[in-house]
Amino acid sequence: MSVAEILAQIDSLPPMPAVAVQLLEATQDPDVDLSQVAHLIECDPAMTANLLRACNSPFYGLRREVTSIRQATGLLGLKQVVQIAVTLLASRYLAPSQEGYDLAPGELWKSSVAAGIAAELLARECRYPHPSTAYTAGLLQDMGKIVLAERLGGLLPQIRKLTEEQGIGWEEAERQVVGIPHPEVGAALLERWNFPATLVEAVRCHHHPASATLDPTLSHISHLADALTMTLGMGLGGDGLAYHLDEHSVVALGLDRPGRMDILLARLAEQLQQAEDLLRSPVTGH
Repeated sequence: MSVAEILAQIDSLPPMPAVAVQLLEATQDPDVDLSQVAHLIECDPAMTANLLRACNSPFYGLRREVTSIRQATGLLGLKQVVQIAVTLLASRYLAPSQEGYDLAPGELWKSSVAAGIAAELLARECRYPHPSTAYTAGLLQDMGKIVLAERLGGLLPQIRKLTEEQGIGWEEAERQVVGIPHPEVGAALLERWNFPATLVEAVRCHHHPASATLDPTLSHISHLADALTMTLGMGLGGDGLAYHLDEHSVVALGLDRPGRMDILLARLAEQLQQAEDLLRSPVTGH
């Protein structure tokens, strides 16, 4: 299968509902009408029900039960509610098994949500001004795997062999064997769905953040979020730990003080424990 044929598979995927982009755009509008945002979400009854379930999970620590989207927006804020809504929309793609990567049902979903939480944690730590954007970048960074998974079925041993014998990273091995790595496929997918250019770049560059030009900080955050998530053993699948950490990302984000990354890793583990209900996919139930 050629690169053109792989990219053509993007069109066979059910498109991400346009409401996802509308919601992300709403978070950038200082004059947004919150009632209109609530209406956008309420048009999808399943998403509304799952969003309220998520809002009432221990992760968000609300002292009273949330019973409406408008109430959720008032208590958690617009960006937090939009973040949850986009997470639920993404679950439709991330929750199924990705056999080409040896990922069972729910595994890619859990690691993607974990990467989103890690990215938001890193963003707040380095004072990046858009932590909710960082969350979305972390959440969506492995979307390309849902397109490449079928193609990788019989090629996994060949890719592993390259990483083990030549010492190259998984992304480069994918490029040599398949013709295109999953970050580029994921970026093409988000581009087709009209996601913001900075998010597209973060997905494309999350294994090579130094190549980012639009928002390098966001790509460095995505890169480290991926590393932290894998360090906790999430989403390893067939590719395992065959990725190269760009140490410059730690310096670029000002997180190079001795022991600081270990502290962040411990905080992430604690947050993921609190997010146990959130990590149960609304699609698979796992």
